[in-house]
Amino acid sequence: MSSSYLLLLLLASLALPQPTFANDAAIATLN
Repeated sequence: MSSSYLLLLLLASLALPQPTFANDAAIATLN
C-alpha cells in the first residue's frame, strides 16, 4: 500500500460520525 492510500483511508474514517470519546482518543494519540 502507498502512504497516499493510507491517508485516504484515514480521512475517510475521520469523515464518518464518531463518538466523542473516539475523537478524544485520536487527538490524545496525535498529541
